[in-house]
Amino acid sequence: MLKNKKDLKNIFVDVKLQLNDVIFLEKEVQNRLKRVMRFKKGWQFAVFNGVDGLFLAQVQDADCQEILLIEKLKDQPEKTTSVLFLPILKKEALSNAVRQATELGIDIIQPIMTEYTVEKDFKFDRYNQIAVGAAEQSERLTLVDIKEMLNLQYAVKNFNNQIFWACERLDKVPAGKITFSQDDGVLIGPEGGFSDSEKEFLFDQENIVPQSLGKSILKADTAVVTSIFKFKMLT
Repeated sequence: MLKNKKDLKNIFVDVKLQLNDVIFLEKEVQNRLKRVMRFKKGWQFAVFNGVDGLFLAQVQDADCQEILLIEKLKDQPEKTTSVLFLPILKKEALSNAVRQATELGIDIIQPIMTEYTVEKDFKFDRYNQIAVGAAEQSERLTLVDIKEMLNLQYAVKNFNNQIFWACERLDKVPAGKITFSQDDGVLIGPEGGFSDSEKEFLFDQENIVPQSLGKSILKADTAVVTSIFKFKMLT
């Protein structure tokens, strides 16, 4: 069944993609196509792997085990390395933050530990799966690279580019016009905010650029959206 290409569902597959290749799908993808999406032999959808671009795929059998790549729809976009320095939040807020950061085009998520971090455990596989789902939904062709957790001070000191620091109720902002590149970073605070010593540390770092999010106190996952949007406006 040929669908309008604008309506094709993008599905991630963890395999090399090349025009005219026949690909045997992982069991999880097979089940998703057959049992969840009710695909049949001959139906078409779009596949990507985060590296090779977007391809039109056609199901080759009734069990959705194999697909044929029949057309290249898009080339892989140029890689950028924007980073979100993300404190470990409570489960629901962290899931929302990962999803929203992916949808808004962040390239790397660097989980960080702070003094007021609530959750100490970061389930990498869970949040990577959320990021992949968000990439499919938002039709981006690159995957978010989720790093191992670091403490705040180490992460900031070892980052060579500017960092947009979403600072609540900031009285003064840096003078002059501020611009960022697509390879810079965004830092938001944890639930409860940064400690006084952490704020002092951040203000002392040359690569930290404090930016106000207004007078309201935002939920952490809301601050992610607001911060990334403002950061993107300044790139």
